[in-house]
Order: sequence, then C-alpha cells, then structure tokens
Amino acid sequence: MGRRRLYHTDEERKAANRLKSKRYYDIAKDDINKRRRKRYNKKKSTGSLNHLNKTPQQIDSLTTGVDTCLAPYAFVNSICKNFLANRDKDEIHKQTIALGKFRKSIQKYQDLILQECGIGDQWSEVEGVRKQICETLSLVEEVFCYALVDWDEVRRLHAEKGLVYQALAK
Repeated sequence: MGRRRLYHTDEERKAANRLKSKRYYDIAKDDINKRRRKRYNKKKSTGSLNHLNKTPQQIDSLTTGVDTCLAPYAFVNSICKNFLANRDKDEIHKQTIALGKFRKSIQKYQDLILQECGIGDQWSEVEGVRKQICETLSLVEEVFCYALVDWDEVRRLHAEKGLVYQALAK
C-alpha cells in the first residue's frame, strides 16, 4: 500500500512548491543576494574599459606584437629565412596562430573603445595597429602556404624576390 496523496490538483502542488521556495529564500536570502550582486558586478565590469588593466608581462607581449607589426617585412623575412634554414613548417604555423590571437585581442579592444568612446583618436590609433597586424598576418600566411606546398618553391621565390613581402619592401 502506497502513501496517501498530499496534493490532488496542480494548483495545490504549485502552491506547496511556492511555499517551500519562499521558506528557503527567507533562510538563504543573504547568500543568494551576494551571489547575484557578484554576478551582476562581474557582468557590468566586463563591458567597460576598466578591466583592460594588464600585468607587466601582458604589456610586454602586446608591445612585442606591436613592434613586430611596425616592421612587418623584417619580421616576415626572419620567419622565411628561419624556415629555409630549418625546414620547419610548424614554426610558421605557430607564428600565424600567435598573430591571429593578437589580431583578435586588438579587435576586441577596438570594439570596447568604440562602445566607450566612439570613433576618435584612440579608435584610429588602434585601427592603424589592427591594419598592420592584418597585413603582417597575410604576409606570413602567404609564406606558410608556399611552405606547405614545397620547400624548394619557397627557396626559389625567396631568391628571385617573388614573395609579396619582398615586393612591398622595395
């Protein structure tokens, strides 16, 4: 024989569930509100420029990335020469991934600046850096594509100055 039924209708079941939830909330409302406040503040802070504070190591990596993009032809040339010496396609691939991540983070910051300040001097500076990063990335990807095909092809094009970065560097 089973236990007798406590609630005979859906309304009774819902009312009992509401009462149980209310009793729990009355007991744990401080903890619940703390969690809610913490989640709200975290969500609120991610939409502003306040969270862009970086550690010194992160600033150094960003500075290195920007320096790389300010001299894109020398950077791509060093990657190409390194490949010709080592025949290591993975190193070019790592550089492409790193530049892609860097471009993505710059794009994120540019979007935040656009949201906070609009299009202005800050946005224009970041846009210039973003364009240089995109250009450098496309040049590295070109070398990587040739490297995937054949080492001799890269050597021949490099010797004949037939790669795009070599033509642009003139």
